[in-house]
Amino acid sequence: MSIRHRTYELLEPDETGEDRLSRAVDVGLMALILLNVVSVILSTVEGIYAAAPLAFEVFDRLSVAIFALEYILRVWCSVENPRFQKPFSGRVRYMFTPLALIDLIAIAPLLVPFTGADLRSARTLRLLRMLRVFKFSRYSRGVHVMLDVLKKRKEELVATLGMLVTLLIVSSTVVYYAERNVQPEKFSSIPESMWWGIATLTTVGYGDMAPVTILGRIFGSIVAVGGLLLVALPTGIVGAGFVAEFEKYAFKEGVEEIAETIVEEVERQEIAGESEAETVCPHCGHPVAQAES
Repeated sequence: MSIRHRTYELLEPDETGEDRLSRAVDVGLMALILLNVVSVILSTVEGIYAAAPLAFEVFDRLSVAIFALEYILRVWCSVENPRFQKPFSGRVRYMFTPLALIDLIAIAPLLVPFTGADLRSARTLRLLRMLRVFKFSRYSRGVHVMLDVLKKRKEELVATLGMLVTLLIVSSTVVYYAERNVQPEKFSSIPESMWWGIATLTTVGYGDMAPVTILGRIFGSIVAVGGLLLVALPTGIVGAGFVAEFEKYAFKEGVEEIAETIVEEVERQEIAGESEAETVCPHCGHPVAQAES
């Protein structure tokens, strides 16, 4: 096994999680990402940052160096993936994948040290790598099921989204014409009124914008009730999809378990048949006397 292939295995562990070193590397990177997020959060507290500014700076530089090494190694060994087999074009294609771009953003402070820009908060995007942890746990199935449901129910979800957008435009237009003369500073335009429409459709109701005319209140009540029905639709669609997918997976597992049981039984019978054949004469079929010890 080449060093490059082993590096690829360490950075991209298999789904079985049997490689302990590979899992340790992945979990270590996850821990470093979380520590970076905590560092970014705590550094915004003046009292905490002022107590140890050098510690924050050293940890930030060390983290960027580790992430840079990780990025370089991932680009180097990406050709081990069948999708990026070609030495040059394959690596270039890998560099433009979403996770590779996130890695690049994470090490941006190392690449642009003289700009003075604070890009540490961009490292929080690396939390998307936490999804790799799911490959080692039972939750990986849940992630795959979620993606399958969204793909299979995309037409229903898009239709529901279209209905919500239509209702938003209609409600914002009606309330604009109903309230513009009474509250011109709040309902100054249809786009401005859309903020009220979103808050009403989602039943959030911030209270910063509210109709005061009779027509506006009547229509606002209708929009609120309609929003309850439409916003609940995606939940029902996705929920029904989850139930169907989990039932399919359960059925598949049941079939696999039955198949494994049948294979084990056949193997057991074959072994028993071989043992019986050893005590029976292959010519006459009569039992062969066992030699006395």
